Amino acid sequence: MTTNKAAIEPQFAPSGPGARGIDHLVVAVSDLDAGRNVWQALGFTLTPRAEHPWGTANHLAQLDHAFIEVLGLADAAKIKPSGRNTFSFGAFNRDYLKKRQGASMLVLESHDADADIADFAAAGLDTFHRFDFERLAGQPGGEQERVAFSLAFTRAGGVKNAGFFTCQQHEPDHFWHAEWQRHANSTVGIDEITLVAPDPADYHIFLSRFTGVREIHASSFGISIATPRGRVAIVTPPAFRYLYGEDSLPDAPKTLEIRGVTFAVADFGQAASSLVAGGLKVADRLDRLTVGPEAALGLAVAFKAPAERN
Repeated sequence: MTTNKAAIEPQFAPSGPGARGIDHLVVAVSDLDAGRNVWQALGFTLTPRAEHPWGTANHLAQLDHAFIEVLGLADAAKIKPSGRNTFSFGAFNRDYLKKRQGASMLVLESHDADADIADFAAAGLDTFHRFDFERLAGQPGGEQERVAFSLAFTRAGGVKNAGFFTCQQHEPDHFWHAEWQRHANSTVGIDEITLVAPDPADYHIFLSRFTGVREIHASSFGISIATPRGRVAIVTPPAFRYLYGEDSLPDAPKTLEIRGVTFAVADFGQAASSLVAGGLKVADRLDRLTVGPEAALGLAVAFKAPAERN
């Protein structure tokens, strides 16, 4: 193993003015306390438990303007169904958890949720009414402050086990805190979110229109897009197993699913020490440390040093 302290954040190719970077990844778990324990064992600092008004609850692992949302059900009786023009976040994740645990939704940043809905409609993607909500968020000092969001949902045709939306924040000063962005594993950002499909090319149009990035890189593995904050890749099952390990994909998804995430770390050796201290089975594979979905509750997780700065 080697240690890389020179680069402290991931580097990505520039995208067009309408491009959307990764905002967060929703990781649905059957037991939120167990999910919290696993993500802490992975070396992440988590925010206090917060509850949504529609019956779900979460802990967050904040990074540099992106985060992981570890999500569980708190009160299923509060969950409302989706309507003709409305999308139910709670119902989608409840139904996802009936099948498996893991990454249920990919979320991109938004500066204007209404503009995103208009862009999605113009691009021929499905759209829903804007969804606004607010909640109280615990602060590092223990106080509670209001945070508020506007969400713009869309979907990939025929895909039931992966959700997609953008998230506009209205109270960012109450949301982001440096204290919660310091992690034992030295993670500084999301390098890549990896989806799996039998034929990745089937989803290249959707991926481009959802991210707002026109340039798509194609390889024997599949396709990928460099967003302003992290890559989004869709690969074949064999390619996924090559990247994350033979045990990383116990089944072969029939349609598009989110199955892996790779984090950029400031110190590779520190990441390794943190994972070992967490009691997790870790593989040193290619240029990354990997933890399989059995240990990480349905999601393959990898850590790699970011590219050196010039």
